[in-house]
Amino acid sequence: MFTAVILSACGGINEQVRQHDDYLPNDNGVKKAYDGLYANLSNSLKVALEDNQKKWQQDTFKNCTKNPQTQKQCQATANHHRLSVLTHHQRHLANLLNFLQN
Repeated sequence: MFTAVILSACGGINEQVRQHDDYLPNDNGVKKAYDGLYANLSNSLKVALEDNQKKWQQDTFKNCTKNPQTQKQCQATANHHRLSVLTHHQRHLANLLNFLQN
């Protein structure tokens, strides 16, 4: 049962998301990584990811709006970090899927 849940949760998780080393604002990259991860999770994990994403957005808004002159760079750095975290989770799910299939 557990294996079946994990396999269905991880189906299609192998999509790679390109990370940008130039720290440009990458809202589309974060959205693509989030959507790819979200689509492959069970309902309870989707709720947890949604909550985590909301908290990240609130924290980013709070931290990046303190200084209007650095807001764009702050948002770009936050997006770069979030993209790294999301792709890290994708890799772990893909590794788990590979482990369960072998």
